[in-house]
Amino acid sequence: NRDKIMKLLNNGERFSIEFSSNEDCDFHHYKISFVIDLDCQDMVLIGIKDIEKEYSLRKELETQKTYITDLKVKNEIAMYMASIDGLTGLLNKISFMEKVEEYLMNHSSKGSSLIFIDMDHFKSINDVFGHSKGDEALKKMSKRLKSMFRADEMIGRIGGDEFCVFLPSVSKGILEERLKEMIIKLNDIYANNSVTINTTASIGCVYCVSENMNFAELHNQADKIMYEVKNN
Repeated sequence: NRDKIMKLLNNGERFSIEFSSNEDCDFHHYKISFVIDLDCQDMVLIGIKDIEKEYSLRKELETQKTYITDLKVKNEIAMYMASIDGLTGLLNKISFMEKVEEYLMNHSSKGSSLIFIDMDHFKSINDVFGHSKGDEALKKMSKRLKSMFRADEMIGRIGGDEFCVFLPSVSKGILEERLKEMIIKLNDIYANNSVTINTTASIGCVYCVSENMNFAELHNQADKIMYEVKNN
């Protein structure tokens, strides 16, 4: 762009470009610089510099930077994949436990809640319709749970047909409303010409009024309550 170059030069600025020469596919790299002669404004000084070493080093650094970036991305993907349940896309058991425990170590447990959910009659779906239909039922359950909770509320699949939700902060009134919603929305029907199976959810919930509850205490209480519900 000749006009741009002349404008830069007339403003007393140096203008540089890099170029390569090619002889029998052997490239060599140079930098060419232009500047107005301060003693004679009508003259342009041109300098040429061999930048082969600089160019090679720069390309090597760019390659390393790209490699490091790619490696970082790959590591982040690997860590993410290791933290989720492959079937449902929810947190897996270990990641769910770690994230809840990490939260409780750094925050008060007061006002938080752990919900334990078990899908009723899941074994019957597998036995009657096959495991592919069972997988479909788990995916539907997971999708409905995702639609009911916010991004900061952790959802995990912790067993075959068992799920947990941790709410970092919630009022008792809102919690009760959400539990009522779960009871309705987590019901489903699976049927063929001869068999109909109604799936429901048995839910146990713990609401913290103390400051220092840990995950094991919450889980044990919610699990116990859930099984009482299931047995009734």
